[in-house]
Amino acid sequence: MNSDELPELRYIHEKESDTEVTLRIIFDAVISGITLEVNRKHLESIINKELNIETNELDIRLTKVLCEAVVYYVGIWTDWEHRNQHHDVWFKRFCEYLTVKTNYIIKNSTEFIEDNGDVVEKETQTNKIDRQKELAPYNIVVGGPPAVLNNLIFTMYNGSIVIKQHIPKPWKDLKLPQFLNWPYVTTEVKLPDISITRANQHQISRFIALEGIPLMRPHFDRINHITRIPEKAENEFKPYSYSYFSHYFGQLNAILQTLPHGNRQRLVELAAIFTEFLKDIKEMKLYKSTMSPYVTVGFNIGKCRYIRSKKMVNSAAQHTHTPINYFEIITPSVDVSLNYFKAKQDCEDTSRVSFKSLNFLAEKLLDPSNSDIAELTFFINNSSVTFKCNLCNESFSGADAYNSATKHFQQLHEGEQLVLCLKCGKQYEVHVLCNQRWFHRCTRHY
Repeated sequence: MNSDELPELRYIHEKESDTEVTLRIIFDAVISGITLEVNRKHLESIINKELNIETNELDIRLTKVLCEAVVYYVGIWTDWEHRNQHHDVWFKRFCEYLTVKTNYIIKNSTEFIEDNGDVVEKETQTNKIDRQKELAPYNIVVGGPPAVLNNLIFTMYNGSIVIKQHIPKPWKDLKLPQFLNWPYVTTEVKLPDISITRANQHQISRFIALEGIPLMRPHFDRINHITRIPEKAENEFKPYSYSYFSHYFGQLNAILQTLPHGNRQRLVELAAIFTEFLKDIKEMKLYKSTMSPYVTVGFNIGKCRYIRSKKMVNSAAQHTHTPINYFEIITPSVDVSLNYFKAKQDCEDTSRVSFKSLNFLAEKLLDPSNSDIAELTFFINNSSVTFKCNLCNESFSGADAYNSATKHFQQLHEGEQLVLCLKCGKQYEVHVLCNQRWFHRCTRHY
């Protein structure tokens, strides 16, 4: 049967219906020879949820075009002749076909897209973009303590922009994994075999606009950059697998637990940092989940962007104050550096995966009086982990580094305001997202 004999898919522009319509329902209706009516609400839902196109980012005219295009392309799909063969296989191809067609329309209709243009943000600024949208020819630079910068709001009064401050959100005690993914936190580990730096370098685009102005959304990539550490640029890339690191950290953690007089809190910190590093490798998915020494990789952790929109609204002064939106578009990003890695597998030990340096250390631990063990224990307790605040450029080291770092954030930064997911529109506490490595339910199926 050719496409001319297909049942009709009718697009009813104005008619509303509470009945759910999905691509599977459309596919099954065609196979069964049933005429199906769909409206714009049905089609927008399909475009958003199944074709992964956010229509709230598009001009309303382009959204209408996409709705009509879906109906059109359903009708002309040449592979309907296979519709009675392997339904699941051909349904998958049907979905892929519509995804390609709709994205082609968007790619070739950029004049309708609300976030068209290239906005590059490295600091608090709004860059001019090539669009027919009026932007101010200047930047506003605001300085102050972190707690002030985290809680700015704007209003307009007598033709001037007035900057005010929200009441800071109280600091909430964080678990260690949450703190490791907290904005502006950098962690550095230095051990004889390995050195890791992990910096939360969240990309934040900030701008202000009158209420009702369409939102600008900067472009972002899953991988921001892959760079060699400059002083080691002459070294060749030598990637190690996720499995290799996992075995190494497993043996290392077990041996560190046997150190006499080892600081328990420090060992917990090391284990947590190693866990985050492994999760980074798995999430980056570079070269079959590998990481090379002397390399820094910057990536978008959590695969999502968030927004904070703050404005001053005073119902008693509506006639003299014009609401001004202050937007923060947040792309959670982490820079992971493997500064060096020297661990060599002990191939003579065929009973398990182990490493020469760690096996040698295990032998030394059999003699509690060995001076090397005392030196290593002192180093682990006092110098192996450093925490930093990227925003204030302060470092915290020593046996009490973690407590000093969290105290700094509690006193100077205070809590982070709520954020809104740009994909699903749900609101989240920052400490909840940090506990999930900036994942939430709508991004788990990317």
